[in-house]
Amino acid sequence: MNHRTLGRTGLEVTDIGLGALEIGRPWGIKSAVDPGMPPSLQEVDSLLRRALDLGINFIDTAAAYEDSEERIGQTIPDRRGDYYLATKFGERFKTGEGSHYDFSAPAAEAFLEHSLRVLKTDYVDLWQIHCGANDTQTVTSEETMGAMVRAKEAGKARFLGVSPGTVEAAMATIEMGIYDTLQLTYNIFDRTMETSGVLAAAKKAGLGVILKWPLGGGSLTPKYARLDAAKDKRVAKSEKLKAIAESHGMTLTDMAFRFLLTNDCVSTLIAGTRRIEHLESNVKNSGLTLDSSVMAEIDGIQ
Repeated sequence: MNHRTLGRTGLEVTDIGLGALEIGRPWGIKSAVDPGMPPSLQEVDSLLRRALDLGINFIDTAAAYEDSEERIGQTIPDRRGDYYLATKFGERFKTGEGSHYDFSAPAAEAFLEHSLRVLKTDYVDLWQIHCGANDTQTVTSEETMGAMVRAKEAGKARFLGVSPGTVEAAMATIEMGIYDTLQLTYNIFDRTMETSGVLAAAKKAGLGVILKWPLGGGSLTPKYARLDAAKDKRVAKSEKLKAIAESHGMTLTDMAFRFLLTNDCVSTLIAGTRRIEHLESNVKNSGLTLDSSVMAEIDGIQ
């Protein structure tokens, strides 16, 4: 697999990483035959080990991914040296109850201690704020930053990052100077972080850029057919994008990955899946980009 440098961390990460949300929490565009439930622990073990065997060396999880951290700790602690481990704090989620946020110093410390315990590790390579509402206030909070810096000084977190929801918070993250990475939503459907200048600013400042939602929450996969075309404008656009992809010998999903990898501001993208066959198909796009003519066709889709 192809590797890129994760900004000033110096970590050489695979350009396609693994997002671990789906192994711990119900997720996705659901259907009668696919309710989006997490796989069994045995299936998680097989999936994670296959990811490592394929060469993926960056795994991103979060306290808000319900059982994800614990399942990673239950399955691959013996291979801790094979991958960089990123997790997030500040949000706690439970099915049926929703999310609860707390970015205070005591909460941050408790989040990290819990993460380390269930992940069965002494440190995480990247510890990130999992922003909620008022994300700019959160990333500039001296209390939150102080807790993160102390964790880094104690050797419990090698590097620090933020997963913001707004352009304002992303720019504030860059300006604060203590954060090493940004985890951003960016895909063919949502290019806000590109057009706003965030991606370019992050690169210039030396921050690593991790992309979440690379497949638009499933709408850049065959699952888009499950959406209600009368209510979701992405369906018609996905059909047009699929036609472009197939005219160039790609699947829609292949083109979605390569679109992102064409941008040299990107360090890695974290694609989540519950199925080994999807994982294997995803990593085949490592190191591949789109030429300018295909990019122009994508830009022309309304």
